[in-house]
Amino acid sequence: VARLFQPFSQGDASTARRFGGTGLGLSIAYRLIHNLGGELKVSSAPGKGSRFWFDLRLPSGPRPAPAPAPPIQTPSMRILVVDDVAVNRRVAVRLCESIGHQVHAVSSGRDAIEACRAREYDVILMDCQMPEMDGYETTRRIRAEEKAGHRVRIIALTANAFDSDKADSRKAGMDFHLSKPYTKAELAAALSSVAVY
Repeated sequence: VARLFQPFSQGDASTARRFGGTGLGLSIAYRLIHNLGGELKVSSAPGKGSRFWFDLRLPSGPRPAPAPAPPIQTPSMRILVVDDVAVNRRVAVRLCESIGHQVHAVSSGRDAIEACRAREYDVILMDCQMPEMDGYETTRRIRAEEKAGHRVRIIALTANAFDSDKADSRKAGMDFHLSKPYTKAELAAALSSVAVY
């Protein structure tokens, strides 16, 4: 059972495999709950399914809210979100819109290339692990087709945060590396770091 909560790899280890998913979901959930002092558990029966739950001690009294960090002011930008997972797209779109940006979203690398042919974007939030065409290859193709005088800023979105992963992002032509899961503040900081004033 303990192996369920460890990161795993698909048989096809490429970032452009036929099926999506990185094998990190249960591992991330386990770490988050463990860091909060809780425990993630599972019960499973062949042919019947599995049930996951967690135990977590929470304080009973209200805690003072931390002082909010000053918002990062970034001019409104045209942002393209590229992710094959629908819930990831919705989260990214809502966060970008809440910061004050105009957002369009697509679900594949090929759709991203077509979107960039149709209009200019200031920033692309690019998922690195996508079926068929991954974010690295998509970035290389977008860079190859860029018009003179306009260079879109591309932010890599991935659960992989090793130095080698960041090097792969830079080698493909990406400008910034943002690890999943990310907060609104982290996204705002990433967008601010690549913004062209």
